[in-house]
Amino acid sequence: MKRLIKIIIILLIFMFFKGVKAASLDTSINKNYVDNIWSFHYRNGKVFSYGQLKFNYANGKLAYCIQPETSINFDRYNSYDNWNISGYSEEAKRKMELYAYYGYGFKNHNTIRYYMATQELIWRLSKDEDIKWHIGSDTSTPEIDISYEKNEILKMVSLSGRMPSMDNTTNTFYTGKEYVLTDYNGVLDLYDVSSEMSFKRVDNTLEFYPDKLGTYEVYLTPIKNSYDKTIVYDREDSPTQDLATFKMPDIPSGKFIIKVERVRVKINKRDKDTNELILDSGNKVLINDKEYEFIDGIINLTLPAGDYSIKEINASTGYFINNNELKFTIESDSGNKEIDFYNEKTKGRVEIRKTNEDGDYLEGIKFEIYDENNNVVDEIITSKNEYDYSKELPLGRYTLKEVSTLYGYELDNKVYNVSLDYINNKESIVYKKIDLVNKKILCEVTFISADELDNKINTTYEVYDNNMNVIYKGNTIDGTAKLNLNYGTYYIKETSVENGYKLNSELVKFEVNDTFCIGSLTINNDKTIMPKTSTSKEVWPYIILILDVIGLIYVKKNN
Repeated sequence: MKRLIKIIIILLIFMFFKGVKAASLDTSINKNYVDNIWSFHYRNGKVFSYGQLKFNYANGKLAYCIQPETSINFDRYNSYDNWNISGYSEEAKRKMELYAYYGYGFKNHNTIRYYMATQELIWRLSKDEDIKWHIGSDTSTPEIDISYEKNEILKMVSLSGRMPSMDNTTNTFYTGKEYVLTDYNGVLDLYDVSSEMSFKRVDNTLEFYPDKLGTYEVYLTPIKNSYDKTIVYDREDSPTQDLATFKMPDIPSGKFIIKVERVRVKINKRDKDTNELILDSGNKVLINDKEYEFIDGIINLTLPAGDYSIKEINASTGYFINNNELKFTIESDSGNKEIDFYNEKTKGRVEIRKTNEDGDYLEGIKFEIYDENNNVVDEIITSKNEYDYSKELPLGRYTLKEVSTLYGYELDNKVYNVSLDYINNKESIVYKKIDLVNKKILCEVTFISADELDNKINTTYEVYDNNMNVIYKGNTIDGTAKLNLNYGTYYIKETSVENGYKLNSELVKFEVNDTFCIGSLTINNDKTIMPKTSTSKEVWPYIILILDVIGLIYVKKNN
């Protein structure tokens, strides 16, 4: 009895020293072998041991062989979290954990070759001098080369602990613009990246497109595996191979900061009428008293949250300045903004003053305005105003034609060229004044004085207008006078006539118009009747009668 108690105490002490955590292990012996893959272990220059590649699982986790000189002979194992049971140093443990982490099952490392490479790297921390892989149980069979896979794992192990270059940095971004952060340390692929800000991983870069203001943390964490502890599987009471499952190695995590402090603002300068972009450069605006310049009709800038106003300093050629202040606000959660700032084109007006030779304004004369393609763009009909003007027209070259005139006036057939030119950005309307004079139609009326036999006689005469005002006095030469008269109603009468003719004092009315513009007007004068001096018998009766009358008067007087 005393001996049994002593044995139990010794076993309890031994178990405590060993750090036993579990009492069983299912290695599934004679299962999970890989066909045509055999490992050969060399010591002292020759094959020391060999065996077929096998996947071993301990409590559902992949377990690696850490004792290549011994075969697995049992399914039941004890498990220990005390690494000293393994017989390897802490440094070897660290390496095995790194090999297991970056080896089989890591990102894109899911082939049999990566499993072989992982197992070999762990074995090489034993007393093995060399390890070779063959497709059969004899070294005469073809060898399998897994040097690429081993080098890939070793490369990642060498980078272990190195953080991506953006770690522990603060980056200021603006909304509406894409930003690319490159990991110049070349280890970004070994980390998981997470953040509230959306991003995209492309090779060794992170692409961000911030859409609102704020401060964001981006976390860099090593890719996780499910193993929390490194466990050694051993069976002290029997010579069987030791196995181990490896936890994730201690790899630091990191983070960096992104501050989206400003909003990307795009200001477009547009034509108010067409909404098209005004592709001009050098025009300037004040945004909260700070000067900015348009390049090809656009200003790109970034602004923090706040209230803003845009005021124009100078306008594009052909446009007049926009004196209205445009206000906008950037909220704390604003995304990128696009703002349209409008300018109106400077327009032009043609102004016409139409008079006659006397300076009187002429009402009702019609003009047409033609563009450079000879299209009618407007018409002007004159009024009693001093100037009559067209509608607003785009700046450019025009022609002006008179298409109808007043009765009694000559139509002006001349074509007038009009240029509406830009003056400055202060003028919204450019005026082009044109003073034109219309001539009255002058008709040549021939005045003739004649007797009933059309013999020309000389007279003096007066011409009256419709209001009976004397507008002309003259005399005929050889019975003829030329009268130059405008369209209208006129009167004419003779004021004297040569000897031998009776004066014709009749007031003669006549019209000068389209049908009577070049013509003649005749006034007839009768001859004066003179007494006869002949002694012929025809006069004697009259003489006798006269004498009788005289005698009778004499007799009565004497009585």
